[in-house]
Amino acid sequence: MAKFVWSIVAMVVGAPCRPNSFEQYWIWVKTFLKGGEKFFMAGLVAICWALWRARNGICFDKKPVRFPTEIVCSVSSFLTY
Repeated sequence: MAKFVWSIVAMVVGAPCRPNSFEQYWIWVKTFLKGGEKFFMAGLVAICWALWRARNGICFDKKPVRFPTEIVCSVSSFLTY
């Protein structure tokens, strides 16, 4: 699920690949998010937090994620808030 979410984020920002590590994420931000470097930490935190909440919902509340886009919408909501 996490890989799929990162793939959606990559598609949205126009990147041909998704980052597979934090080191790759930093390179990815500098390459594909020109001018957005000051927001990269907020984006990373929002994505990780949304994935963590979805994971906890699955593990503890037996709440399945029907579509990965639900997690992407959570990311968007966190960033907007």
